[in-house]
Amino acid sequence: MNEFKTVYDLTSKSAQISGWFNFIFSIALIIGGILGVIFYKRIREKLAGPLSRSIFGIMILIGIGWWLWHVELFNYAILHNVKNIEVAEGIVHVIRTQPYQGHTSGDKITIDSQPFEIDYFHANTGYNQSIAHGGVLKEGVYARIHHCDGVIYKVEVKAY
Repeated sequence: MNEFKTVYDLTSKSAQISGWFNFIFSIALIIGGILGVIFYKRIREKLAGPLSRSIFGIMILIGIGWWLWHVELFNYAILHNVKNIEVAEGIVHVIRTQPYQGHTSGDKITIDSQPFEIDYFHANTGYNQSIAHGGVLKEGVYARIHHCDGVIYKVEVKAY
């Protein structure tokens, strides 16, 4: 019997759906921007009013930026292929908590003497539920987390 209960898993079906959505959205922006640049004269003649070519360049940049922002999600949730994934297991020690309204850095915790920061207001693809926003990584909880480069991909806590 597994003693741990998974409370956050980037490999879940919902995370995979989100990963595919972000991947398709970024590719659509990039392709749409490239096609817009290629067929700019034809598009401009068909539409009423001025149309700037820079709109398509912005689409390409946003698509590339979106893809780069979510590349961790693609690697882990879709491909299950994050390199250098590490596991920390032990009792959670809270050094500092983030207030509910933010305005400071996130919760600072250690597990097995490894430091982590969980910032509710930082939009990353990993676990970001601070204690003030219902996070489970509280003082004294026995947890196992899978992480890479400061991003927490899976959180498991010991079942009571």
